[in-house]
Amino acid sequence: MEKKAAKEYEYLVQVLRPVFELATIRVRAGCEEEAQLLAVEQAAEIPAGDWLHKFSSEDYAYDCVTVLEVEGDRENANEDAEFMTDDTKYVLLKASLATGEGELRLQPWLYQTSGLMLADICDDWAGALSDLSKLSEEGWEQLIEEASTHTTMSRTIQVLASIARRKPIA
Repeated sequence: MEKKAAKEYEYLVQVLRPVFELATIRVRAGCEEEAQLLAVEQAAEIPAGDWLHKFSSEDYAYDCVTVLEVEGDRENANEDAEFMTDDTKYVLLKASLATGEGELRLQPWLYQTSGLMLADICDDWAGALSDLSKLSEEGWEQLIEEASTHTTMSRTIQVLASIARRKPIA
C-alpha cells in the first residue's frame, strides 16, 4: 500500500538577516563617555560606503519575520508580499568575547512603544532571558569541568562560579 503524500501549500516568507556594520570615528573629548556621545552624533553623517562588514552566517542566524500562505495558484502572489508588513523590531545584547562583558543595548523604537505593549514584550523577553541564564550555568559548569585537571585553577574557578551563581562554596 502506497503512502499518500501530505498536501503542500505555498508560502511567502520574509527572512531577516542581521548586518552589523563598523566605522571608526576620530573625536576630541574630555572623557570616554563624551567621546562616545560625539561619535554617535557623527555616525549618521558617515557615507554608506565607509561602513565595514557584511552579514556573517558563522556568527548570526537568519530570522523568519512573516509567513503568509498564498491562496491557490494565484499568478499575482508577489502582490501578497506587498501586504506583508514588517513591524518586527529588535534590541541588541552586546557581548565582548575579549573581556567577557555583556550589555543590553536599547533601541529608539522602545521609547515610542505604548506601555501595555512594552510590558507584554518585556514579559516575553524575561522568559527568553531565563533560558539564557541556563546557558550561563552551563558555561560555568563547563569551565569548572575543564579546569578540574588544574588543582589551583580549579579552586579559583569554583570560587568565581560560586560568586557568579551567588551560592555558597562547597
